[in-house]
Amino acid sequence: MWRDLGRRDLDGARSIRLLTDGTSYTGLVVRDGEEVARLYGTDREVIWRQLIDEAARHAGPITGWDGMRATLRRKLPGGFAGPYYQAVGRDTKLRAKARLELVAPLRQAVDARGLAPSAFNAFTATNLLATEELTAVGALLRGPRGDEFLRAAARFTVDPGIPTLHRLAESLKGEGCATWSVATYLPFLWAPDFHIFLKPAVEVDFASRVGHPFAEAYDPAFFPSVYNALLDLVIVTRSALVDDPPADNFDILSLFWIVSEDNVSLEGTAEAAE
Repeated sequence: MWRDLGRRDLDGARSIRLLTDGTSYTGLVVRDGEEVARLYGTDREVIWRQLIDEAARHAGPITGWDGMRATLRRKLPGGFAGPYYQAVGRDTKLRAKARLELVAPLRQAVDARGLAPSAFNAFTATNLLATEELTAVGALLRGPRGDEFLRAAARFTVDPGIPTLHRLAESLKGEGCATWSVATYLPFLWAPDFHIFLKPAVEVDFASRVGHPFAEAYDPAFFPSVYNALLDLVIVTRSALVDDPPADNFDILSLFWIVSEDNVSLEGTAEAAE
């Protein structure tokens, strides 16, 4: 017999539900009263996270690039250079980057030995990761494979190719934190001029609203095509902001949140907390 474990309303149109028969879980995505997706699995936290990601694929009408710019002007009148944004949009990420550079600068992290436990301070400087991800990555960094993960993340930062992404994925396997969010967190802090933090629910929603193919390309598996599509979304977004250019991808990530925050649950994120 199936038991309802809870429901979350994401906006006026979309909701997600989680059911269990005691041994496995079924997740439902509902839009406008109609079931639009169904997921199955044996790990409650994984299914719940996948539900949020899947619900982002079923967001509301696309706003287009003009709508994106209008939303930015409405929610951030001073733009990226404004004092309010500088105080609440960039400072947390800059503090996290400073913590990381202090204990594990990129040039040392590529050959990390004994640096991993200290790097956890950079993860706790923001609320970008979900609680369960933060707990898992803390255990990883303090464990025997911590430096392996740190080295893999640093080498992917320097050379974001298929071999380095494969090693990064391997370093996270079996640790309970094999998500794109964990994988991209450190590269994003080390090199925000190139790398971007992948928060699926937010960026899939944003991509669907501006009509970018990342909305369809996203997959929770570590396929190179997923991250390449996200980097293309960053490039295209930057080109659409000629009147208010972002300083780096810290600003681009904030824009993704600003556009999506009315449509995606941002509980447990830095942008929501700030």
